[in-house]
Amino acid sequence: MSIIAATNKDLKDDITAGRFRQDLYYRLNVFLLEVPPLKSGIEDIHLLTSHFVKLFAKKVNCQGAHYTQADIVELQNYDWPGNVRELQNVIECAIIVSECGSLQFNLYSQFK
Repeated sequence: MSIIAATNKDLKDDITAGRFRQDLYYRLNVFLLEVPPLKSGIEDIHLLTSHFVKLFAKKVNCQGAHYTQADIVELQNYDWPGNVRELQNVIECAIIVSECGSLQFNLYSQFK
């Protein structure tokens, strides 16, 4: 049997603080894969945005959806506490709201 587990916590710190069992940590820690948060890889935001726009535009049959370099800069300046999943949701929502035109990411400035 295999188990895949994910967390955004530092489990070693949690073990030291008594919030996580050390034996469970060593049972789960067979293959560690650390994925950096999106905010530490802002150069990826352009590629991810392009991918998600194509994906969701196709999904809703919206071939005219587009964004500008200024939009990319706006996305890169956001902290992305929800990581890639949040970016994906923001883009999907922007495509739905855009009615197949210019994407408006400024709808999310309330979260900044």
